[in-house]
Amino acid sequence: MPKFINILIVDDEERNLTVLETILNEPDYRIVRANSGDEALLALVAEDFALLILDIRMPGMTGFELAQIIKQRKRTATVPIIFLTAYYNEDQHVLEGYESGAVDYLHKPVNAAILRSKVAVFAELNRKSREIAQANQALQEEVRLRRLAEEQLRGLNETLELQVIHRTDALRRSEEKFKVIFNSTFQFIGLLDADGQVLEVNKTALSTLGIDAKDVIGRPFWESAWWRDFPTDSERVLNAVMRAAAGEFIRFEAQYLLSDCTEATIDFSISPVFDDKGNVILLVPEGRDITRIKKSERALIEADRRKNEFLATLAHELRNPLAPVRNAIQILSMQSQMQLAAESPVESEIQSESESQWALKVINRQIEQMTRLIDDLMDVSRINQGKIELKRERVSLEKLLHDAVESSQPFIKKRGHTLSVNLPAEPLTLHADPVRLTQSFLNLLNNSAKYTEPGGVIALTATRLDAEVVVSVQDSGI
Repeated sequence: MPKFINILIVDDEERNLTVLETILNEPDYRIVRANSGDEALLALVAEDFALLILDIRMPGMTGFELAQIIKQRKRTATVPIIFLTAYYNEDQHVLEGYESGAVDYLHKPVNAAILRSKVAVFAELNRKSREIAQANQALQEEVRLRRLAEEQLRGLNETLELQVIHRTDALRRSEEKFKVIFNSTFQFIGLLDADGQVLEVNKTALSTLGIDAKDVIGRPFWESAWWRDFPTDSERVLNAVMRAAAGEFIRFEAQYLLSDCTEATIDFSISPVFDDKGNVILLVPEGRDITRIKKSERALIEADRRKNEFLATLAHELRNPLAPVRNAIQILSMQSQMQLAAESPVESEIQSESESQWALKVINRQIEQMTRLIDDLMDVSRINQGKIELKRERVSLEKLLHDAVESSQPFIKKRGHTLSVNLPAEPLTLHADPVRLTQSFLNLLNNSAKYTEPGGVIALTATRLDAEVVVSVQDSGI
């Protein structure tokens, strides 16, 4: 609000203006002088005034004419006008003055006290009007701001309502998806509170275990069904779950008695869900019916046991016919030696290398080999238990390789291969299991003969490297 109150004084004589200015010399008054009606109009156009003190008789435009113009203008129509005149004609001047819009009428010479009193009234009225206008303006601004705030709030409410609708719809779809997944999975899934009380169980668990939701919801998980062999340390399991980190699972198995009195084995895992403060707010148990898996495991164990029993029985049965065969070979060998001793030395030397003697040796060696293989068959049960042991003895490397070559020679000749054997010049004695080494060398030679095109080349080589021996088989096949 402006500090000063503007008062316009209009008179064609300077001394009258000076008198008025002297009378109205107040700190909060701002006096503006005008010597004619035209100057007064210019001043009224330039700024607003609280009061107009106007001389009636002026050259050119009279005070009445100026007052009529002022009252016709919207901006200045409410400006109070006090007329001053030196001529006294009460009826004529007062009537004309009030008709032109005057609010008061004073005679010259002006009574200073009366003028100051009247001006003070209009000044205070102007001050109050300006305060009211300012308050009204502030009120209008407040109303405008409030309306603006209401519009913004209305817009925010509409936006919020749309967001709530969208969020509710998204939550509804999410809940529907969760329910579909929750109830369609083959896993047993439940929701527990932090104390282990059942909040919800999916349909798979209810239908498979043959229970109703009302029998389990609201009850402790450990007591909510017919557990036949539930972990007795359920508190320890729950404490372990409560101490588990996010994403960690605590697993255990439990035996469950179904409604048809059959047992089911359930493989359970429980994981905690935390809030933003790290407190456990939810426990999620997931279960899987592993009854068939357990039955299959037991069946496999039983089948493996029966297999071992069968192999052991088979080995014993195969050993039975070997003993008479070996005895017969020993008798034939003794008879052959007696015949050789009765014949002449020359004939004996010739017959010592006869094919029958060679055949007896081969048969005897192969029977020994078969006996050892059957013994290995009896060792299957020990192999399954990791208890196999090698029968080591001091044996010549040259003899082992010779036996392997001798056994594989018929197959190599049948395939039309050429076999070369390269052995160290010095005799080498090994501390090893002769039967198993011979089997290994024989397998290598037979594989080379089998996977090499007819007419191929096979090389058997033995090389000494310090305290070890390297035996290798190379061929021209694949």
